[in-house]
Amino acid sequence: MKDMPLVSIIVVTYNSSKYILETLESAKDQTYINIELIVTDDSSKDNTVELCKEWMQKNSVRFVRTEVITVPQNLGIAANCNRGVNAAEGTWIKFIAGDDILTADCVDSFVDFVNLNKEARVVESKSLFFRYVFDESNFYHVEDQGGDVFFFPETGANEQYNILLRRNPIHGPSVFVNKKVIDEVGGFDERFPYVDDHPMWLKLTQAGYRFYFMDRITVFYRIHDTSVYASIGKDKIYNTFYLKLMDFDRVYRLPYVSASERYHCIYRYHCKRAFDALGLNRNNIICRDLLRLVLKLNPFKRMC
Repeated sequence: MKDMPLVSIIVVTYNSSKYILETLESAKDQTYINIELIVTDDSSKDNTVELCKEWMQKNSVRFVRTEVITVPQNLGIAANCNRGVNAAEGTWIKFIAGDDILTADCVDSFVDFVNLNKEARVVESKSLFFRYVFDESNFYHVEDQGGDVFFFPETGANEQYNILLRRNPIHGPSVFVNKKVIDEVGGFDERFPYVDDHPMWLKLTQAGYRFYFMDRITVFYRIHDTSVYASIGKDKIYNTFYLKLMDFDRVYRLPYVSASERYHCIYRYHCKRAFDALGLNRNNIICRDLLRLVLKLNPFKRMC
């Protein structure tokens, strides 16, 4: 069993009743055997928890262990992920949102990869994006970062950390991570409830754990009206959630970049904040062109 470590699939849910059964079925359909399944729910207002409990009762024999975690109050994605990690008994963790699905060979592929790459503790893979339904007619695009310098074999953890200070090339749903390293860096930062992954990637690379890349598709990611990816809305130029990221930037990013990069980031933030306050965050040609002009006038040109 040394080469078949226990893997914890952690399903992170919030009002996921419309899609959760597809997610759970994808966990059951894994070709890898040694799996525990944990659902951690952030106080859903629909019947997500009831559906999960009912499904678990019917399918628990498939897994080494199953658990459904619920809380009375919504505390955000970071806290929800931490609950799943704290409950997990596996050596490796595969997170999946309650509206996405895993490919049948997802866990098998990751375990084969880490068995061949003994130093790997965090692995990114490829994913496919679909609109609403997982079929060919609704295919949107492939998320493939394999050609990014971030994942070059010669790019060490320190270099990856410096890249992450300026951008996030990692698609969280397609990551496979060792539980010990999550525990080592103190878990997800609950000060930023809805910025769960970027702080974690910064902490892991800062602790010396580099991201590896596996050239396999492991996740089907769903874009729908309430998903993060689609939450900009057709009537907005940019997501107002962007404005909430500044608190995270002030703690994790801005103190560790150059002054010009820091001022560049602050300038862009205040421009967008002003646009939103003035009601100019509207998806029309005038507002789009005006925002491009204002951002182009940024005196701090370097990439933040």
